[in-house]
Amino acid sequence: MELLGIFFNVLAPVFLLVLIGYVVGPRLELQARTLSRFSLNILTPAFTLPCAEHRSY
Repeated sequence: MELLGIFFNVLAPVFLLVLIGYVVGPRLELQARTLSRFSLNILTPAFTLPCAEHRSY
């Protein structure tokens, strides 16, 4: 049961982003540089800050 929780909390968002990029990327004709900057500046903090917030020290 713990493995299923890990899958949905960690791997599912990654697979969802890959799927979105695969479907939407060619239709919007986005450049790889634009997507990499977006992921670095927006998505990385969006995924890491909630993890750091819920961590107990």
